[in-house]
Amino acid sequence: VIYSATGAAIVYPDNPTIPIPVEELLNEEGQIKPTPGIIDTDPITGLLVPAPGVQILGADNETVEPAPPLSCVHPRTGRVIPIHGNVMFDPNTAQFVIGSDNCDTMCPTSPLIPYITHPSRNGAPIQTKLSQVDKKSDLYYQSPIPDPQSGLFAPLLAVTIHPESKELLPVSGTHIHPVTN
Repeated sequence: VIYSATGAAIVYPDNPTIPIPVEELLNEEGQIKPTPGIIDTDPITGLLVPAPGVQILGADNETVEPAPPLSCVHPRTGRVIPIHGNVMFDPNTAQFVIGSDNCDTMCPTSPLIPYITHPSRNGAPIQTKLSQVDKKSDLYYQSPIPDPQSGLFAPLLAVTIHPESKELLPVSGTHIHPVTN
């Protein structure tokens, strides 16, 4: 499977056994474009995401299933991939980038920060004590961020976006040892 892209292929809505060739999803610049009924743009992150009801071809190349929630469309390959583990935040450009299948074009000047979706329950955001950083220059991978619970500094491990306020929030934390406190 050398030189094949990571992720699941999107299939034609009217013929779900045939994957849509990536060439049909490209714009003039060679990038995947939003396509009505197939690929949308997430208004919060700017990521390309499968439109509601889109079907993907399973790993066995036979099973057709709905595109999973919390997935995105790779901007170069057109494949559906999970957000977790594949989407990173570039603090220099303040943009989200896909980390997989991009080795030949990515040359970040500082380490990328993993992105995780904001926790929710039944579609509503869960209340957290996460807060914005005072200075955007403090937002870099493993920078010391005050823990919202204890006030102690802990390394920045990821970022998330609050779905209602649209604030970029650093994710870090400490753990109180149950025996030694």
